[in-house]
Amino acid sequence: TFCNKLCDDAVNTINELNNKLTDLQNELVTIKKQLAREDKERKTKCDHIKLIGIHNEDYKFLLTPTCKIPTTCAEATLQPNGAYAASGVYELYLADFLPHAFQVYCLQDPDGGEPWALIQRRQSRETDFDRDWIDYEHGFGDLNANLFLGLDKIHALTQSRPHELWIHLENFKNETGYAIYDSFAIGNADEEYPLNKLGKYNGTAGDSLKYHLDQKFTTRDNENDNNDWINCAEECTGGWWFIECGWSNLNGIYLEEALAKTWYKYGVLWKTWDSYSLKHVHMAIRPRS
Repeated sequence: TFCNKLCDDAVNTINELNNKLTDLQNELVTIKKQLAREDKERKTKCDHIKLIGIHNEDYKFLLTPTCKIPTTCAEATLQPNGAYAASGVYELYLADFLPHAFQVYCLQDPDGGEPWALIQRRQSRETDFDRDWIDYEHGFGDLNANLFLGLDKIHALTQSRPHELWIHLENFKNETGYAIYDSFAIGNADEEYPLNKLGKYNGTAGDSLKYHLDQKFTTRDNENDNNDWINCAEECTGGWWFIECGWSNLNGIYLEEALAKTWYKYGVLWKTWDSYSLKHVHMAIRPRS
């Protein structure tokens, strides 16, 4: 009958729709599995990149947007509970300024604020800071000990967003001082990395850096100081933003206590705080809040 035919057609239609729905469900399961596999592959690839770094422009696409490597120490150390992880070596990536990720020592803030990126540290004589331009440009040392992060990375960090600078000093009497500048930035390689921004000073160590503002970086093989008679990097040892030759040089020779008062002019100096070579110093930066 006509009614039976309609019922049969309806049943057939429902069966066809059920079959299509089953097929779609199976396809969805397949797609979910594929996405899960791809996500796992991306995470594995990112973990590998974080471990080894990327030093080839051909692989730049691997880092973004899927890898999401942090751009600051705050991002790198932030935990799910809102606290910051312990001080240590972490990886950052600034895609607009450097073609590769790089490692940096992230230092916890003593007052519980956002962590700092160490750009320089002196604590022993183990690392020679009397070096050529290429070493200062790309960095050297041990990120867990004596280090200079590299002018290229310092430029990238300070150009990516406004930064502040914290300088910590300690002498052989175990006295400590500090200098904080509410802004800090250096120029690029073509400009020879001048100290082109230095904000308001606050601290206990005096301001030994303001005299060096706008100076290009000088090394023993690339002189940019304003001294007509000598190369300050050769005379004072170590690369710095020398003028004539200036009031500070945190990259001078590391002198043991016995020599800190006699050979001080070649040492690690911050003249507005201590006349002699220092025992421990670090320079650290972080985005300005």
